[in-house]
Amino acid sequence: MRDKLAAAPRSSLLISKTIGLLLASTALASTCAFAAETAEPAQQQKKTKPAEIAVASPAQIEEIVVTARKRSEKSQDVPVALTVLGGKHLQDVGAVNIREIYREVPTLQVTIPNARNTTLNIRGLGSGIANDGLENAVGVFVDGIYYARPGSATFDLLDIERVEVLRGPQGTVFGKNTTAGALNIATSKPSFKPQTTVDVSAGNYNYKQVRATTTGPVNDVLAYRFSVNKTTRDGFVDNVRLGIDQNDYNDIGFRGQILYVPNDNFDLRVTADYDKQRNHCCIAVLKDHLTTYSNGAPFANGILSRSAAIGYTPLFVDPFERKTDSDVAILNKTNQHGFSAEANWGVGGGYTLTSITAYREWAFDPTNDWDYLGASILAANNTVSHQSQFSQELRIASPKGEKFEYVGGLYYFWQHIKSDNLNTFGSDAFKYISPGTGLSAIPAALGTPALTGFTTDDHAEPKTNSYAAFGQGTYHVDDQLSLTAGLRYTWENKTASFIRTNSGGAPLSAFSSVQNIPIAPGVFVSQQDLVTAVRNGVAPTAAGATDFTQDHSEGALSGGTSLNYKFTDDLLGYVSFNRGYKSGGINVAYISPSNPNAKRVLDPETANSYEIGLKSEWFNNRLRLNTALFWEDVKNYQSTAMWYNSATGTTTSYLANVGKVRSRGIEIDAQAVPIEGLTITTAGAFTDTKYLSFENAPCALEDSYKTSCSATGKQVPGAPRWSAYVGAEYEWPLGDLLSKNVHAYVNGDYNYKSPTQSGTSSYTWVGAYGVANLRIGTRFVDRSLDVSLWANNLFDEEYYTAIGTLPFNEGATAAFLGDPRTVGITVRTTF
Repeated sequence: MRDKLAAAPRSSLLISKTIGLLLASTALASTCAFAAETAEPAQQQKKTKPAEIAVASPAQIEEIVVTARKRSEKSQDVPVALTVLGGKHLQDVGAVNIREIYREVPTLQVTIPNARNTTLNIRGLGSGIANDGLENAVGVFVDGIYYARPGSATFDLLDIERVEVLRGPQGTVFGKNTTAGALNIATSKPSFKPQTTVDVSAGNYNYKQVRATTTGPVNDVLAYRFSVNKTTRDGFVDNVRLGIDQNDYNDIGFRGQILYVPNDNFDLRVTADYDKQRNHCCIAVLKDHLTTYSNGAPFANGILSRSAAIGYTPLFVDPFERKTDSDVAILNKTNQHGFSAEANWGVGGGYTLTSITAYREWAFDPTNDWDYLGASILAANNTVSHQSQFSQELRIASPKGEKFEYVGGLYYFWQHIKSDNLNTFGSDAFKYISPGTGLSAIPAALGTPALTGFTTDDHAEPKTNSYAAFGQGTYHVDDQLSLTAGLRYTWENKTASFIRTNSGGAPLSAFSSVQNIPIAPGVFVSQQDLVTAVRNGVAPTAAGATDFTQDHSEGALSGGTSLNYKFTDDLLGYVSFNRGYKSGGINVAYISPSNPNAKRVLDPETANSYEIGLKSEWFNNRLRLNTALFWEDVKNYQSTAMWYNSATGTTTSYLANVGKVRSRGIEIDAQAVPIEGLTITTAGAFTDTKYLSFENAPCALEDSYKTSCSATGKQVPGAPRWSAYVGAEYEWPLGDLLSKNVHAYVNGDYNYKSPTQSGTSSYTWVGAYGVANLRIGTRFVDRSLDVSLWANNLFDEEYYTAIGTLPFNEGATAAFLGDPRTVGITVRTTF
């Protein structure tokens, strides 16, 4: 029989194996393992030497190697609070992008209203400001390369070896300083051992995914690796007006690498990648509308009365009917590509010199409808952005195992962004926006044609040149006690220009008849004044009054220190202090010339973080238990403030350093292998993140009658107090099939988030939710074939990811919805 099988065509064998595995599938238990794969150095790959870290026995937790401190170390020896997700584990649970990865890290929050507005929070701290002139509080690094725009991390991740989530300020050895944390992503290197993996998935909502990787030698000194993926899925929201699905997903990308290893002391890795997304995404659905203020007074000129004035009825239904009647087919077109070269030289005495050179581009071209309504109010509200960046890092690492070990280097980063914020008003704009403002006195016969088709283009071009020198060393006092200290000096020069231009709309030929309308001191002098007043609710200004050019330079020290003590080989305790720094930057957004509080250049944001941690392993490495207590104070926190213009009786928002924020809490991570084949993982966190001082905060929707509000003592948006994750995976033998040893497995996980704020209003609270996922399957032990059935959001939990207010003070909210239950099948083969 085996001879006949051996003679069969390869495709027939694959079909036979697949059918056999499907028939062998049995079920149930619960999910997940943090086991990360150990990366072999390039020279060891070539010579097929054994790995540096011993492979764990079947009843032990695998050891994890990380590069959080720019040298390979066991994660349990690193005095930093971090979570590591191995590429094999991510593959086994079907997690291919940060939308899925973050569920396993309780203190990491990811919100993606669209690619440009992606927000990453760690320990309740992050940057929800989509401003091209400002930095991000959470850094994303891929193979040591800083991805400056957070939207560049929303693509499917290709060929991942591991993801390290570092919590707290990373202000020393990483390319760019961060005040909240970092995602350090490492991709798999080319191998001199030939291997190809093909992964095919299909599911409901017309879900289709193909991922493939092939690697092997070109000759004795050259190896290649090429990976490609394509993912498509129909939308989760039904646009009943246009008859299309919204919030779909369409992602395609490839990654090519060449590894050159001429001898034991040198290797060169060259990488090129390209990604493209074309998503009818992202739209929110109407949720609530306000009828009274918090003081009991009726809310005048709300969404219902405004809509009635233009003959429109808003689609207020249960949000989880997943329906919208937006009159715009929302589409986000996003591209990125890059090239990089990493060279490592082994020099005399065990030193390693490293050079990482990288160039990247990211482009975002959306079609949005931020009013979320079926009326023609904002016909377009699009921020088209193109970003280019170049970075160069030079680094030296001392030999391992010395009394004093250190890493030092130089870093340069250049960035240029061209951004156009385009706003086009529709035919219903004037009648819908003007109620309750001084504009209501303007005849509709004048205001409507003046605003219809009128487009403002806010063109901004920020540029950054950043230079840094850094060093970090560890002194081993003895086998148990060590002291680590690091310092980084960063100097940055930023320039920016801002120009507002206008086009479209009917000329104001009858304008003289309404020049004395008391909307503000003085009179309108042009069509631009009318639009400026409509958009910003402030006194009209002459054309060009908001244009500017700005130059700003600053330098700062950051760094940290930790005292580490090994009580035993399996128990590490540490105390640490770290200072993070996020440069202030230039606010490249509209600022009313009348606002005395607004600053064109924001002050840098600094964070002082204190941490006490324990990392331990028990019962012959069958239980791993880590915990950390943290306290972080942030000064000059960058957020959105509010200004009341007493002359016009209107309020406007603007970017500012709002004051102080504190984040404190406790994190616990545990992993256990109680019996062979069963791995249980749990993680939990309590995070108390609040504003210690924040006056002139944006008023809540129900308090919008007030002229000023305070957020002092309130919870920071995007910061759930309680979060938890539990997962388990169980694998057991079924016997032999087609001369292969076959195992069945089941993994499942559950992640929980307590209520959190999306804004300042009680109407923008995101309620608590928990999401469960399940996967069952069978595989050959050598992983040459793996077939699994899976369900994400198994119990079809209805939950929100974010809730916001509509843009024209109409007292309404719109919600972004979590994904419904999805089910499917995945077949993976490796040969």
